[in-house]
Amino acid sequence: MSIADLEVALNALRRWLVFWTLAVSAGLILEYRRQLWKIALLSAKIVLLRSTSLERCVWRKACVHTFGAILVTAGVLGELWIEFRESGTEKSLSAANASVIGDLNHETALLENENLKLRLSLAGRSLTKQQRDRLKVDLRPYAGVAVDVFAIGPEERSSRQEVIAFAKDIESALAGCGKKPNWL
Repeated sequence: MSIADLEVALNALRRWLVFWTLAVSAGLILEYRRQLWKIALLSAKIVLLRSTSLERCVWRKACVHTFGAILVTAGVLGELWIEFRESGTEKSLSAANASVIGDLNHETALLENENLKLRLSLAGRSLTKQQRDRLKVDLRPYAGVAVDVFAIGPEERSSRQEVIAFAKDIESALAGCGKKPNWL
């Protein structure tokens, strides 16, 4: 699966998760609606100072008996809210990741291009057929002149071999012009 396909699947799963959490929240509220309604009415009477001592005792007992249900319902509603907020944050994160991936892909393409140019510049040097033909034409006026060839290069074995190979390439081009170079 591609990243885009995975993000589509993740978005679908997020929606299902919010849906089912909402269903659980609604189920909990429906399950405890009578107790919650009784606590709400008695709380209003207590706040308005219109409750009797019996109602305050019933209120305390109802709060104690439904405290677990209230915590579970509040916890599930809190989870629903967090999932909803998380979904938006994950969408923003996915968009930011896509932007970074695009930037990195662009930078990778630039670096690969630079790498190719560098490899070409470091590739073994040799004369092309066109260069050899041009050398033959340009050196004809000097047919009787002796040519001295010497190779100068770094001491590393691989670089030295490249210098010698290029010098031999020049030697063969000179031989094609009727010249026998002297190696120094």
